[in-house]
Amino acid sequence: MKTQHKYKILPILFIFLIIFSGCSTAETTSGTTTATISTVLSSSTTTSASSTASTTTTSTTTVKSTVLQTNAKTKPKTTTTTVSRPPLTLPSDFSVSGDHTVKQIAGLDHIKKMIQQDLKKYSSDAKYFVVMDADSNQVLDSKNKDYRVNPASTTKLMTACVALHYVDPDTVFTVGSELYSMNSNSSICGLSVGNKATLRDMLYGMLLPSGCDAAYAIAANTARIVSKDSSLTGSAAIQYFVRLMNQYAAGLGLQNTQFKNPSGYPVTGHYTSAYDLAVIAKEALSYSLIRTVVGTSSKTVTIKSGRTFYFQNTNNLIRKGSNDYYAYAIGMKTGTSASSGKCLVGAAKKDGHTVITVVMDCDTYSQRYSLTKAMFNTYFKHIGYQPPTTTTTTTTTTTTTTTQKPTTTQKPTTQATTGSTTTTAESTADSGTTQQADIPQTAAAVG
Repeated sequence: MKTQHKYKILPILFIFLIIFSGCSTAETTSGTTTATISTVLSSSTTTSASSTASTTTTSTTTVKSTVLQTNAKTKPKTTTTTVSRPPLTLPSDFSVSGDHTVKQIAGLDHIKKMIQQDLKKYSSDAKYFVVMDADSNQVLDSKNKDYRVNPASTTKLMTACVALHYVDPDTVFTVGSELYSMNSNSSICGLSVGNKATLRDMLYGMLLPSGCDAAYAIAANTARIVSKDSSLTGSAAIQYFVRLMNQYAAGLGLQNTQFKNPSGYPVTGHYTSAYDLAVIAKEALSYSLIRTVVGTSSKTVTIKSGRTFYFQNTNNLIRKGSNDYYAYAIGMKTGTSASSGKCLVGAAKKDGHTVITVVMDCDTYSQRYSLTKAMFNTYFKHIGYQPPTTTTTTTTTTTTTTTQKPTTTQKPTTQATTGSTTTTAESTADSGTTQQADIPQTAAAVG
């Protein structure tokens, strides 16, 4: 009886073994689960399983076609298809906005000498600086003005110039995926993906609190408009905008400037010089909206999508009540990073004269303001200097004849009257060399 039960169980075990060996197994490759069918049954069963197992998976960045083989020892073959597009061209009719012709001014040598004397005691406060007369584009004093250094957030002056060169300030921009290209520790004004705001409002967010999020949104939206390609991804749009920035720099004749991003975050190959930055500042002042924005202490802005922001200027020269406030200051932009130190592009206007100053790589915030204000003061003190005019006074010779002998009462004399000048005890200081400074590859960018 036991033997009969034994033989009845054997067929059941055999059938179970066949079913178990024909079951499918799962294999996960790069996050994608695919099915592999083992061929242990008849050829007809194998063919049917093979056709059922073929699948296709799709990624957002590339198209992947996965072909499954019926042989369990063969891994799935993956082919990648990339979509190529012709390179986007830059506008061919580009021209700069401002007048950058260097003009002669009366008493230039004397003005330079006096300014350099006055600023010598501050020369150690910054590794690089420039004092430029904005009316003549003459450099009146400088230190290492052609060294290549990272400009930090002062880069945003060029971002503003490029945007306003091509786009009406009331154009509505939409914040998109370009924010994901921004470094996580960048300074921001608070924009979020999906927000809608005019270029005008975004400029306040970029230039007052130094919002890198606004810089990236401005860059991406401008790039799509200029390239006439609204399908550009965030990263592709940023790359195109950077090309526009470098084209603008070339149009200004800048020899020591190259941009890699619209915010100024320190990366290898992103640099400018104190002199080039002064030229960029002069160009920025040629746009009335930029002059208005950088001269604003604070601004409450309600964007198109309904959010309200309060932006405060990081430039203390503009903020009344600050210890660094300067009554004649009209801008412009701060910049700070580990590699560039404390930087400040300043501008002031008084009695019809405008001065642009650039200080880079100061050790402290107070140094960048004290040096800038000293530059303002000495500029306004000496820029109005006029060379003395030489006047000649001639005394008429009178001859009197007497009965004794003729006498001449006075010989002709010539008296030259010259003006007097006041000097200080300091000697001149200027070092405009053309060496290149080392630029660290990574550092946090803030305003």
